[in-house]
Order: sequence, then C-alpha cells, then structure tokens
Amino acid sequence: MSNLALDLKLNLFGYIAPGNQWSGFLPIFLYPPVNAIFLNYYPFEKSKFHQLLYILGWTAFCLMYEVAALRSGFFYYTKWKLWYSALCYPFLLLMVLGNYKLTERLHRQAGKI
Repeated sequence: MSNLALDLKLNLFGYIAPGNQWSGFLPIFLYPPVNAIFLNYYPFEKSKFHQLLYILGWTAFCLMYEVAALRSGFFYYTKWKLWYSALCYPFLLLMVLGNYKLTERLHRQAGKI
C-alpha cells in the first residue's frame, strides 16, 4: 500500500508507466514471499552482529534488485533517489521482523504456540 501512495499520490516513482495500471500491482505480490524467505533464514540464535550483517546483506540484495528493475524499465524514478531506498530498506526489514516477533508473542500469549 505504501508503494501505491508513493507512486500514485506523491509521484516519487512508479512501475512501467505513469498512472494506474494492472501491471503495477505485480510487485505487490512479490513482497510476501520475499518477506517469508527473509524471516525463514533470519539468524535468531546468532549474535546481534550476525543479525546486523544479515539485514545489511538483504539491504544490498534489495538495492541490486531495484537497480535491475530500473535498468529493465520495469521501475522508474521521478523524484526518488536510490540512496533513499538504501536508507529505507533496513528500517523496512526491521519492521517485518518486529511484526513477526509481535505476532509470535501474541500467539504465545493466546496459547496457540
């Protein structure tokens, strides 16, 4: 949803061509499986240093994917810069992790785990 707001409302970036289009929804379907892979291999039992390296590695992967999408023409910038993404990705990944931990804790409290 944030991508839709940043694309259609604020015109910072977009997919394929400006405006509303069905193909612009394709990236939205990529996020859940990528988040699942991120969480599945997250080094919960390792040191904070290893966890930091893991998040930085995923940030690098996300940036490389974004550059590939830019070069292929699937993604374009209007007012956005790549370094904005570099600053955002670690926080977004930490939000995914925080959401997972909160959900796990709530399930445990409810006696479901």
